[in-house]
Amino acid sequence: MTAALPDQPELVIVPAHPVGGPDHEVCFETREDRSGAAVLPVFSSVPALTAALGQAQPWIALPLPRAREIAAGGGIGTVVVDPQVSPGAWRWDLDELQAAARSAAGGHAAGEPQREEDSE
Repeated sequence: MTAALPDQPELVIVPAHPVGGPDHEVCFETREDRSGAAVLPVFSSVPALTAALGQAQPWIALPLPRAREIAAGGGIGTVVVDPQVSPGAWRWDLDELQAAARSAAGGHAAGEPQREEDSE
């Protein structure tokens, strides 16, 4: 694994959301650059992420080299630290975030107890 460059953060905040399942997987959220190529935006802080993508943006914190490694494994060759995001770019809102949390929790709201269903 390679280290972060001296002028880049060691730990980054990556836009990502849960996809659920038994392994508690998350999906990194890519964006397109000006040429239309998919890139992984990462941020040096939570305030930088929320300034760019909004308060409802879900995220995960990872070492920058690990974020690059995962992106490359998914076919994304470019990771951009603290990118400028277009004002018209899609952003999560609270309703979408709550729906994603319910979906990842198997149809239950996050934090809501899940009951075993009768199998008779």
